[in-house]
Parts: sequence; C-alpha cells; structure tokens
Amino acid sequence: MKVSWKKVAVVGVCAIATGVIACAASPVIGYAVGNALFGWTGCAATSSGLAFLGGGSLASGGCGMAGGVTFITSTGSLAGARVGTEIATLVD
Repeated sequence: MKVSWKKVAVVGVCAIATGVIACAASPVIGYAVGNALFGWTGCAATSSGLAFLGGGSLASGGCGMAGGVTFITSTGSLAGARVGTEIATLVD
C-alpha cells in the first residue's frame, strides 16, 4: 500500500493547529469548568477547573493544572486529527 504524503501532511497540520489553539484556549476552558462546577470566579475558577480536568491537585495524587492543560491540548489534537482525516479523503 502506497502512503499518500499529502494526506499525512493534511492530518498532521490539522492536528497541530487544533492542538495549539486548544492549548491557548485552555485557561478559558479551565475557567468555564471551574465557574460551572464550583461557582468560583477569576484565578480560583481557572486553577480549580484545570486541576479538575487534570485528575485533581498534585497533593491528592492527580496531575494538577498541568494535567488539565495536557488533557485539553491532547483532546484538541485528537479532534483535529479526526477532522484532518475527513479533509484528507478529499485530497487526491
């Protein structure tokens, strides 16, 4: 089976682009989660939302805020790869 490098490039570009956008948007997503679940605002909402998405605080055995950013970024990249796969079917 021959590899179509155009299709691989399309999927890769879509995955990287959405990953970067998701990483940049992770504080906003963390704020939304912290505000919706815990009713907090400001830095407390962002910190708690990202820690929640990261599996809990470092002290409780979770991955903390870094885990939340990683979760959001990887989810965005996976979504981008899926969209890129659909777009790649249209490439010759």
